[in-house]
Amino acid sequence: MFEPAQQTSARDLAILASEVYLRFPQYRDVFATSKVLIDGAEIKSYNELLTRLPGTVGMKTGFVCSSGRNIVALTDHGGQRFMAVVLGATTGRERSERAAKLLTEAMTGELTPNGLQLNEIANDLQRQPENMRKRVCSSQSAAYEAQQNKRYPMGIGRNKSYLKAAVKHKSHSIRTWKAAVGFSGPLPYPKPK
Repeated sequence: MFEPAQQTSARDLAILASEVYLRFPQYRDVFATSKVLIDGAEIKSYNELLTRLPGTVGMKTGFVCSSGRNIVALTDHGGQRFMAVVLGATTGRERSERAAKLLTEAMTGELTPNGLQLNEIANDLQRQPENMRKRVCSSQSAAYEAQQNKRYPMGIGRNKSYLKAAVKHKSHSIRTWKAAVGFSGPLPYPKPK
């Protein structure tokens, strides 16, 4: 939910994702799940990397008008873990391709580390993030999307895509009490208006 006084940086999200992944190994299957079936209804993750970038093990996508489309993606490659944080993407394609490009280039050695550990990177408290609302949730969206497509053409037409052919979804099934066969217990009443 958008709150003007709350701002989160790529560094903040990287620290949070690292800590969650390390401290809660029992939930790693959840982070890697690309499809959930709830009482037979299918809900697919917006994280395309889970099925289209080998080695992806999570973590989270997001969207609010003020920040655009975002992703924290984590891959496991040859015993090494790589993370990409992309903020402010215009479309799901752009978000996925940018993250896949960063991760692919990190895994192949095309991107070299700058020598800093995550906790050594400082947030720039003097800079304010751009409010993306006019760019992604207004009448200006189409023009901005066209501009971004030129800037990030990966996966458009004959341009190279960093995403591979989709593999089978890792899914999880849930049956609620309401759908349970033979369930006759009381159900909660709707909230009064």
